[in-house]
Amino acid sequence: MENTEIEIDKVKGLGDFVEIEYIGKKEVDPKKTAQQMIQFLKKGLQGN
Repeated sequence: MENTEIEIDKVKGLGDFVEIEYIGKKEVDPKKTAQQMIQFLKKGLQGN
């Protein structure tokens, strides 16, 4: 997804996690952006 930085990491004692940062316009719809990120992750998990 454009304008997005995704980091996958493992922390000893805490496990795995994914950090997602949106980098873009100041005025965005946060719900729409979050939904786009969720769809992106779901698509990646399906291997598409």
